[in-house]
Parts: sequence; structure tokens; C-alpha cells
Amino acid sequence: MNREKSGFLFALADMVTYGLLPVFSHYFVVMINPLLFGGLTMIVGAIPLIITMIRASTIKLLYKGEHLGKLAGFVALTTLGSIFFFLGAKLTSGINTGLLTQIGPLYALALAVLIMKEKTTIKQIVSMTIMVIGAMVLSYRGFGKINLGDILIITAPLFFQISHLIAKQINSQTNEPNLIPTARLLYGGMVLLAISLFIQPTAIFEVMSTQIIWSIIAFGLIFRTLDLWLWYQAIHRISPAKASALIPLAGLISFIGSLVILREQPTLSHYVGLILILGGITWYSHQQYIKS
Repeated sequence: MNREKSGFLFALADMVTYGLLPVFSHYFVVMINPLLFGGLTMIVGAIPLIITMIRASTIKLLYKGEHLGKLAGFVALTTLGSIFFFLGAKLTSGINTGLLTQIGPLYALALAVLIMKEKTTIKQIVSMTIMVIGAMVLSYRGFGKINLGDILIITAPLFFQISHLIAKQINSQTNEPNLIPTARLLYGGMVLLAISLFIQPTAIFEVMSTQIIWSIIAFGLIFRTLDLWLWYQAIHRISPAKASALIPLAGLISFIGSLVILREQPTLSHYVGLILILGGITWYSHQQYIKS
């Protein structure tokens, strides 16, 4: 199997995992404190990465070095994104969680133009506009009926996209590919766990069952560790632009997963939003693929 083909297979597997992340997030956070669940699953997901860094003798990068200031900013942004995501997942439907999460490329384009001073094209603007309209259709529930969960989910990708700018600067200072994901999961998980217990100390009793504990472990290893591993395996073999061309698949997986696993009943606005968001991101991803 050649390098590019294997890269696409890794990216394909990651899109399936990434697409199911919002579905199972919504499934669990309606039963468990969302910040507690998010914090514990992130810490579990960090464990294999920590072991990898220890074996590579690079674990000291997590707490030493000239990049710690930027690393703190990166963790702060990703933690805010995680807070918005898990709280939003609890307050809105699985369908909305999955589809509204897909507007990340909109923020990426905006940041590229405003901060990186990159040139944009009319096609890119139009494709992003289609996605915005799709998000508006998906979250609209009548005047005066704005859903807080939808707003949180829409906002969460902004924090992650800003954090990517810092991550690029950190990566240029170190050759350890596991530093960014490990710091994101470990430190972010610790902060979420601390916040959840500060707000509601009794929340810890929500995980005092074998079923919940195994759910947290499985979620952390599959939707945190495996998701990151698959993505980095993919972009190690093919360009991020080519791997990102498969992102629309994640939105479709989320939609189908919400119907099959969560048993949600989609409305006309869900179908229209699905078509617009996935249509816009497919067009945008195709443009990025051609450029690469």
C-alpha cells in the first residue's frame, strides 16, 4: 500500500471517529456533569501520550522550556473550547452538536485573512457564506428562542482555531509531535475537572459506578487518544489540506449517528442545515485540496 493511499485510509478512519465524537458526547453529558465528564475523559486520553513522551525522554517539555508561556495560552484556549463544547452538547441536540461543530473551517479562513494576511478568493467566501446560512437555519427556532447550547457549540471551534496559531509557533520550537496533544488533554482535563468539582463537589459521586467508569475510559481512549493518533498518522503521510477534504464525512457520520444511536427525529431545518453546511464545507475542502 503506497503512502498516500494509507494516509487517506487513516484520515477516513479519523473522520468516522471524529464524526461520532459529538454523538457520544451528547449521549453521556445528559447523564453526567459535562465538565466532569470532559475533564476525566481528557485525562484518560492523555495517559498513552504521556507514556509515549516518557519513552522518548521528552516528558520534561510539558513543564520546562522557553515555550511554556505560549503553551499556557494554548491550553487556556483549548480548555475554553472544551468547556463551551461539553456544556453546549448538554443543552442542544446531538444533531445540532455534530453539524454546528463542522463550521471550524469558517474561523480558520477568517483568522488566515485577518491575522496571517492570506489572500482569499470569491469561491472561498461563497462556500463559507453557505455554511453560515446553514448554521443559521439549523439553530433558528423562532425569534426570541435562541438556544444557548447552539451558541456554545458554534463558538467552541473559534477557540480551537485560534489555538492552532499558537500550536504552530510551539511546533517550530520543538521536534516533539506529542507535546501539543498531550498538553491539551492533560492540562485541559485537569482544569475542567477542577472547575467541575469547584462548582459542584458532589458531582464526583456521578462516576461511582462501574458502567460510568468504563464509559469514561472508553471515550477517552477512543475519542481522544485514537482520534488524535489517526489524525497525525494521516497528515504524516498526506498534506493536512488533503486530509481535511474528508471533513464533510464527519458531519454526515454525526447526523446518521444521532438518528441511529440517539434516536433523534430530524426536522426540515435539520435537513436543510445539513445540506448547506456539508455542501459549503465540501466545496471549501475541494478548493483546499486543489491548492495542495
